[in-house]
Amino acid sequence: MERSEGKKNFAQAAISSELGESWLEDDPDLGHVKAVNASQGRGAAGWIPVIEWLGLHGAGGLVGLGASQAARAGIRRIRERIQQAKASNHRPLVSRGLAATLAMEHVFETTDETQVLNVEFAQEPSVLGGRPPSETSYTGLEPWIISLVNGSRRIRYVAVVAPDGDIHGCVTSPAGEFDYMFGLLPPTD
Repeated sequence: MERSEGKKNFAQAAISSELGESWLEDDPDLGHVKAVNASQGRGAAGWIPVIEWLGLHGAGGLVGLGASQAARAGIRRIRERIQQAKASNHRPLVSRGLAATLAMEHVFETTDETQVLNVEFAQEPSVLGGRPPSETSYTGLEPWIISLVNGSRRIRYVAVVAPDGDIHGCVTSPAGEFDYMFGLLPPTD
C-alpha cells in the first residue's frame, strides 16, 4: 500500500486491509501485537508495515530460547501466519530476531536438541563478508545467517533463513575445544 502522509495508524490499517483483523489481535502464545511503521531496503529505503509480537520478548528474544512448549507454540503460530500470507500472494519478510527464532524452532524440530539455544550472531552475508551495513532495517533482501550455540556450548548450529522466513539449510557442528576462548558467548559455569 502507498503510505499517505499525516494519516495515523497507517501500519495497522495496512495490515488489517491486506491480511485481516485477526493479525492484529493479541494471542495467548504470541502476546500483545503491535503494528509499527518501518523501512525496508538499502539506500532509497521504502516504507513497510511491521508486526511485532511482544510475547516473544518474554520467551528470551535474541538471548536464548529453550524447548518450552509454550514458546514453541507461538513460533509455530507465526510460521503458520507467514505461510498464510504467502498463500494469499503477499510477500512477508522476517526481521533478524524472527529469523533467529525460526532457526531455533527448526533446530528443535530436526535434531535431538533439548537445551536452551543462544544466538551467537544473526547477520546478513554481505556484513559477514566485511562490508559495513549501509543502514539498519527491519528486513533485507539477503538471507539471514544465524549461528546458534546450545547451553553447554558444545554444539553449534548455523542456519540460513531466507528473507521470507523459509529455512534454506542448517549445519550442525561440535564446538571446538577452545571455542569458549574466542566465541561471542561467555562460557557456561
